[in-house]
Amino acid sequence: MLQIGSAELEAILNTILSERGLASLRSYFRALKGLVEEFAGGKSQGIYEVLEHHTTLELQDPQGEVAVVERRQRVRFLQDNVEAISDHAWGDGELFAEYTCSPGAPVDCYRDGSRYTTLISLRQTMSRGDLFSFCIRRKILKGFLQPNECWETDIYQRTRNLSVTILFPKERRCQRATITQRNANKTVALDAERWRLMKDGRQKVTWEVSRPKLHERYALKWEW
Repeated sequence: MLQIGSAELEAILNTILSERGLASLRSYFRALKGLVEEFAGGKSQGIYEVLEHHTTLELQDPQGEVAVVERRQRVRFLQDNVEAISDHAWGDGELFAEYTCSPGAPVDCYRDGSRYTTLISLRQTMSRGDLFSFCIRRKILKGFLQPNECWETDIYQRTRNLSVTILFPKERRCQRATITQRNANKTVALDAERWRLMKDGRQKVTWEVSRPKLHERYALKWEW
């Protein structure tokens, strides 16, 4: 059995409690925390990972009475025997004036607090590693009536690429736009490179990010 004398024990404690020792301990615990968070994140990724996520919100009139949102995603499944996925929606106005998903079909919709969840049947059984692309299109009535509005995106699954585009009518353009991360409590203004004037007179504002943080909420806010 290894025996440590009082002198050796005192030397070890002094090393641990020294500035260098404390720095090493902090480094160790940061690494351990990272491993724990990575494991927890892996366990909560969901049934698929998102390879591409592109959302376009088209404001079809200058009053914000009618808007159409189109979300295109390409995903890779992480589990076997997947037959359905869920879609989430929240905000003001009539959120489901029209709703389609292709491929797939909405089979149920229920309210959970302030948001709605739509269950979409894939009409096929997906296995781990399978790739799947789909498009959800939804019409919103009276949803963007204020001079300051926003579009929020929650990251439920591990995502590689995310982009959000807002199309403004030619009669009413965006004056200022920012992107906010709720959990990180960080807001940045979108620079001129994100703004485009289209040939038909409409204005397009686009924001994109690679590997957005899991469980983060990103809000694209604008004044118009």
